[in-house]
Amino acid sequence: MSLLAALFLLTVGLGILCRLALVPRSAVRLPRRKKAVVPVVLPKDDRKLYRFPHAGLDSGKAFQYLCCDNSSVGLVIVEHKDRRDKRGYVETVYDVPLVDSWTRLQKHLDALQSYLQVDRRPTLVVVDNKLKLRVVYWVPVPEWRELTRLGRADLGQEDSLDYLTRFQRFRITGGSEAGKSPTAQRIALALADKYQCVPELSNPQSYSNKNHWSTRFKLIARTHNEQFEAISEVANDVIDRGSRPGSKGVRVVVFDELDSTVSFLNDKELREMKRAVMMTIKQASHQNICCLYLGQSSNANLIPGVSKSDWMSLVTVAIGNTGLDYISKSTCLTTKQKGKRIDSYSTMLSKADSSNRGEVNRGMWIRPAVVADPSSVELIVLPVFC
Repeated sequence: MSLLAALFLLTVGLGILCRLALVPRSAVRLPRRKKAVVPVVLPKDDRKLYRFPHAGLDSGKAFQYLCCDNSSVGLVIVEHKDRRDKRGYVETVYDVPLVDSWTRLQKHLDALQSYLQVDRRPTLVVVDNKLKLRVVYWVPVPEWRELTRLGRADLGQEDSLDYLTRFQRFRITGGSEAGKSPTAQRIALALADKYQCVPELSNPQSYSNKNHWSTRFKLIARTHNEQFEAISEVANDVIDRGSRPGSKGVRVVVFDELDSTVSFLNDKELREMKRAVMMTIKQASHQNICCLYLGQSSNANLIPGVSKSDWMSLVTVAIGNTGLDYISKSTCLTTKQKGKRIDSYSTMLSKADSSNRGEVNRGMWIRPAVVADPSSVELIVLPVFC
């Protein structure tokens, strides 16, 4: 009996082995890898539970698991290219069972970005009935000359001061310590040298410990009330020059802290301020008077009755983060142009912040700015402060 039983068991075992040898590997049910369920914050869903693959998978495999576990879509990898070169991207190509339904897999890209911990959202496109996934693992930081041609020689750019002194009427805005006064000083002194005149300064902060203006300026106002009178005087000079024939000497006049001066005025004085400012921003340069207005606020309604189109008669220099706001509100750029400039300018701000951390001399700091004249919006780096 024992011999017969042994022969029977041997026969059955050989039969099972033969059957397993004939079954394709794809039909063998292998145990699934353990996947963690983690909460992921997505743009369009408040909070959604995603079944994540275990850590350590490459982008192609990770997306394959995400689609299978969270959408029941099985993707088959056809090709995987690892191109960690200057562009630093990885591309995976899949066969798509239903090409028409691939768009619903887009919702898993945010989860994939969270899983891979990359800065940019991966992209997904269909080309020749194949699904292509591209993941950028790192983005090379562009050189300054790739972001703007106007800046400083030490950054490999043209001198932005030469570009700025092509104009004669300015509105310079920026937050506290952004560099408004040093920027205006560089422009005003360059214009004074160009036209061989003595620059004039209205400085309501004359008695402040933040007063670092050059002694080359002729001081025409030391308080906000005196500045109000100085603006009126320049406006009257514009009218006088326009009323009489003959050559007129060039004046370069800087008005600092304009927004603070406005807050000191009553209704009657505000009406006079509007008249004087409108006269200078519209006509001053036609009468050989260069005017520079400085202030933290870039609002169009800074002076009641003065509109955005009125301020556009000046060249606006928006320093630092104020530049982002100016680009977004620009009327001479399309939506696409705004998006490109905001991306470039944000990169400039980030790059400048990194460079400035190790620089003790604040005069050498890199300060990006947006310069807007009536027909264009330029991104520049301000010249070195002296």
